[in-house]
Amino acid sequence: MRKWKEFRRQTGHWPLLSIAASLFQIIVFVVGGGFLIWYSGEHHWTKNRFALILVAVVVHFVLMWGWLQDKLHLGEIQRARCRGKLAHSR
Repeated sequence: MRKWKEFRRQTGHWPLLSIAASLFQIIVFVVGGGFLIWYSGEHHWTKNRFALILVAVVVHFVLMWGWLQDKLHLGEIQRARCRGKLAHSR
C-alpha cells in the first residue's frame, strides 16, 4: 500500500497493474491453499508431509510473487517517467 500511495502522489494515477497482480496473488493463494488441503486429505498425507510441502510451496510462491511485484512496480515507474509524470523516483 505504501508503494501504491507514493506512486499515486508522484504521478496522480494508481498503479493498476500492481494492484491487479496483488488481488490475483490473494486469489491464487487462497485457491491454491484450499486445493492443497483438499489434495492432502484425498491422498491421506501425514501432518508432517503436509507441513513440509506447504512450507516449500509457500516459500516458492512468496519469493516468486515478490520478484514479480518488484518487476511490475519498476515497469510502472519507467512508464510514468516516459510519460513525463514522474520527475524522479527513489
